[in-house]
Amino acid sequence: HVDAAQALGKTPIDVRALGIDMMSMSAHKVYGPKGIGALFVRREIADRIAPQMHGGGHERGLRSGTLATHQIVGMGTACELAAESLERETARTEALAARLANAVLALGDVTQNARAAQRIPHTLSLTVTAPGFFPFMLGDGLAVSSTSACNSAAGTPSHVLTALGLDADAAARTVRISIGRFATEQDIDFAVDCFRRAIEQCRSTASNGFAASRQIATDDLKAIRSAGFRAILCNRPDGESADQPAFAEIAAAARALGLDARYLPVDGARIGDAEIDAFGAMLEALPKPVLAYCGSGKRSATLWSRLLARRAVTA
Repeated sequence: HVDAAQALGKTPIDVRALGIDMMSMSAHKVYGPKGIGALFVRREIADRIAPQMHGGGHERGLRSGTLATHQIVGMGTACELAAESLERETARTEALAARLANAVLALGDVTQNARAAQRIPHTLSLTVTAPGFFPFMLGDGLAVSSTSACNSAAGTPSHVLTALGLDADAAARTVRISIGRFATEQDIDFAVDCFRRAIEQCRSTASNGFAASRQIATDDLKAIRSAGFRAILCNRPDGESADQPAFAEIAAAARALGLDARYLPVDGARIGDAEIDAFGAMLEALPKPVLAYCGSGKRSATLWSRLLARRAVTA
């Protein structure tokens, strides 16, 4: 069996030349409707497949149930459109991927995994080696993944990255970026800027022992610890947003991992001398490096920049 979810519409597939007996595909990977897929079964082995759903004998008795005609038509049309533009779209995607890879690698502290390997053109695997990096530093405007969606709940490094020779630390610093059909050069340049800001922040953290972040969740804490941080500092009042995790929940999980966790809520519209004094005193008391967070990260970054400005004046 071949899982062709990522290959569909991205590269030519000749099932006979490749000796494929069965191949599964998903419509949403080629901009078709969600909830519909297809299974290619070579005629010679069809009688060896046992149905898992019984009833009306649909799909030649392999899967009973009323057919979702609208989804089937949608998938068929999506595949036709993908096939029509396959050669042109592959060339365009390869150019965008090269633009992204070359620009990000030029920043330093980044390596591309399996760069010379035979692979689909629209996906890049990048490992950021800058100290203190974790994937969500790239910001909310850039959708990246540190593993495949089907492996994300496992809590273990991707077996693919492990097979490439990456250890657990390198795997935690690795992000996967996919370039879609509607991506533009402007989108690529935006992604490069996201990497540039994240890497500059890592280098600043290495020298200053501080980084500012957007709102974190308990699921982020292992990556934060793996990145080398020893403490977290919350600058966001509890209840500021309906979907905001409570600090007590994050603090308990952080301390269970050996991280120090402190709470210093600050109103972003009212950052004065008292708030900066309290922020500076809290940082002095915490083990370094410290990750301070709030909703977007701007409040913590403002506190830090004003603290640095004050220190520069008094130095």
